[in-house]
Amino acid sequence: MAAPAIPVRAGKRFPPHLKLAWLVSLGGGIEIFEFFSYAIFANRIAAAFYPSKGQLTGTLLTLSSLAVGFLARPFGAAIMSHFGDRYGRRPVFVAGLAAMSLATAAIGLLPTYAQWGAASGVIVVLLRVVQGLSVGGEMPGAAAYMVETIPRRASLLTGLVSALASIGVLAATGLSWAIESTLSEPDLARFGWRIPFLIAGGCGFIALLARRGLVETPAFSEVDRPKAKVPLGRVWRSYRAAFVVGLGVTIASMGFQGVFLGYLPIYLTRTLHYAPLEVARALNAGSLVGAAAILGAAALGQVVRPYWLMRLGAAALVLLAYPFFLAAAGRAAPLSVIFAGGGLVQGLLVGTFAFLSADLFPVDVRYSGSGVSQTLANALAAGLAPLAAAWLVAVTGQVSAPAAYLMLVGGVGLAASLFLPRHLGHIARDAERLEARPSAVAETPR
Repeated sequence: MAAPAIPVRAGKRFPPHLKLAWLVSLGGGIEIFEFFSYAIFANRIAAAFYPSKGQLTGTLLTLSSLAVGFLARPFGAAIMSHFGDRYGRRPVFVAGLAAMSLATAAIGLLPTYAQWGAASGVIVVLLRVVQGLSVGGEMPGAAAYMVETIPRRASLLTGLVSALASIGVLAATGLSWAIESTLSEPDLARFGWRIPFLIAGGCGFIALLARRGLVETPAFSEVDRPKAKVPLGRVWRSYRAAFVVGLGVTIASMGFQGVFLGYLPIYLTRTLHYAPLEVARALNAGSLVGAAAILGAAALGQVVRPYWLMRLGAAALVLLAYPFFLAAAGRAAPLSVIFAGGGLVQGLLVGTFAFLSADLFPVDVRYSGSGVSQTLANALAAGLAPLAAAWLVAVTGQVSAPAAYLMLVGGVGLAASLFLPRHLGHIARDAERLEARPSAVAETPR
């Protein structure tokens, strides 16, 4: 039987599945761009909103507000996925992206401590909470949308969404370099750090317009059983083991991302005293290699079991984390080369976790199961990663101490991956069901 149609028109240059992946990944790319910009400009944000606390305390408060956004994501995922599993994937794309864009732009416009006093710092935290709530369902929703629209290419396309979203890292580092190179120190302190947040907010509203043609996924529209009144409750009753396995697998990927994207920019400049420009080049090199490795792992996942790639990535994280930090601290190789190696590990983890997480749950609870498990792992492993890594350095006095954190999350992911095979297979069953029912064809928007 014919496969369901893809719910976007093909352009002159791009086939429809690539155009769909681009549209679905926009929110994740903006989210990563904003997160990484926040980490890059953490010192300047601290000076703007927490100047009376001293440099170290102000930076820790800024990193804490970064963590607060992550801690809010599971709650946002629980809310958004409830509506996503009850009423459809598309509405949460609109509402979540709109709220995220408003909160991000508001950070860029917020008066500083000198103008509003301590209230400004409190508002930053509240805006980070709004961001966390709104983006909690963004990436899980994107993965669900892709696997339910084109299930036979699910591994490749979820990896493509992750790779396209990682462009946000390159955009953030490139823009930060341009800002640092162009503006004077007073201008950087006054308004330079605001530029990424205003751009991210504006791009969010453009993404809303670009997504207006998306329709509901065929698999969700054709789901056989009545939709659960409380999808997350059904996950806990019927798919509890799958939820725990998904949480464990995702911890390795999110923990790596939290250290790689959230902590290293500050660690390399403040602790190891690398030049900011060298750090930006290294992060770009790592991100480029990582994006290519994500695509490679996702494509390979079409022909081999993706959980084997996940296991390989988690094992590499355990074995290579300590040498990575030793090489960076000892300047044993160019920083860009060191980060390129990290990008290969990133590809194995990030290129597979979204597919595996979605494949653990059936259509009617997929958004809730994968969304809450992913964001809970995000909050625990990525959101707390910068604080945990900084604490390890402070307590031990060893610049390689953050490796212990990566080894821990890698070990958790490796252990959880051993239980994956008994819970996977829902996406393949979706494909068989859709191919047997030619009526399950998504309407192409005009």
